[in-house]
Amino acid sequence: HKGEHIMRILILDDNEGILDLLKCELEEVGAEVWAYSHPGDALTDLIHNKMDLIITDFEMPQMDGVSFSARARLLQKTPIFLYTASSEVIVSENIIMRFDKMDMNKMINFVKKYKNSPEWVVNS
Repeated sequence: HKGEHIMRILILDDNEGILDLLKCELEEVGAEVWAYSHPGDALTDLIHNKMDLIITDFEMPQMDGVSFSARARLLQKTPIFLYTASSEVIVSENIIMRFDKMDMNKMINFVKKYKNSPEWVVNS
């Protein structure tokens, strides 16, 4: 039995306040969190660093969350959660879960619940 896999999560939001909040919440769950406010930086690091989960905001100035997800999935087949304050329907085969920005706790709890499930463990 190998040591417990530390879940590595990449989070992307142009709002530093939300980013810090999410980082703290996810670190409390026991995840290793890589936080980014620029999609380009996140994509660059995805080239060399394997993630177990990617969480992105939808509304960002440089590139929206759907475009970012499409690019991220070309680099690695990591599950992607997207959160948004917008009520518009977002359809993308690259995003497995969509959350309401007003209910971040729901997303955190979801991550917590699935953290120890084997399907989150990448290449173990």
